[in-house]
Amino acid sequence: MHIESRHIRRLAESYLNRESLSPDQVREKRHVGGCNFCYEHFCAEYLLLISFRNMGIYPCTEIGSKTAFSMLSLLTIRLIGNRLMISSVQSGENAGNWDFIRIPQLANARCEREIPENEYFVNRISEHSRISRENGQVCIQLDADVFPVEQLKVCVITDDIKDFYEFEYDPSLECYTVVLDDRCLSGQSTIEIVEVNYE
Repeated sequence: MHIESRHIRRLAESYLNRESLSPDQVREKRHVGGCNFCYEHFCAEYLLLISFRNMGIYPCTEIGSKTAFSMLSLLTIRLIGNRLMISSVQSGENAGNWDFIRIPQLANARCEREIPENEYFVNRISEHSRISRENGQVCIQLDADVFPVEQLKVCVITDDIKDFYEFEYDPSLECYTVVLDDRCLSGQSTIEIVEVNYE
């Protein structure tokens, strides 16, 4: 019997953060040492976490493991074919805040075609709030004057596993941003902007 993915990910995080292992994690460590499948999975998770950190991306998968919270999905980003599809799942008076419109990409020179992997969306309310897909990255940029960034997180959902990412302030843009590798949208995966309220 193999260890669940979320436990392997948490074990990899503990190693990377040099945390003391719990008794359960010590048992999982022993299992990983004797199971080739789980060992390969652990190594992949560990290398992925190192890569994320080198890019300045910090998954906070421990959200909810220590504190009760409620989560409201506001915006969903999916890859359909080779195009990003953005849909607001918010209703009511603030629904318009989450309306992002596609910006047509202009060719740089005569006879050049647009690059299908590069896509740009701008918010209807705030021109400083954008979502882009460029050079293998998805960038979500929100204006703190319009959006309650302190309550928002980005959630990547893959096979019912949720990884959370914090918005970080970018002084050069004067906005809060999250940058993700666009490979996180492979298969049926989705990116959601969620409002998290701790109880």
